[in-house]
Amino acid sequence: MRNYSVVCHNERRMISGELLDANSAGCDVISRDRSLTPVFQLRSSVILNILDIKKRIFVNVIARAIEAKRENDCWVYSFSWSRKPAHLSLEPDSNY
Repeated sequence: MRNYSVVCHNERRMISGELLDANSAGCDVISRDRSLTPVFQLRSSVILNILDIKKRIFVNVIARAIEAKRENDCWVYSFSWSRKPAHLSLEPDSNY
């Protein structure tokens, strides 16, 4: 899902990254943030600004951090939401 750029923030912190996966329950975002600990605590409320790079459309989504794990010098955050934004495509990215 490399066609989606994400800025995730709350009143104190912010990360940017790419959308890895999205479904009706939530999404995963990879961030090249070099912090030693996750930027968002579990269950913290955040706003996801999701940009569809090809269509130049963005949407703001209220979400909650449910997991953060370190992988290959990146953080992978999992967020839950009440429903998947309608414009997000679940088609596989042909650039992988």
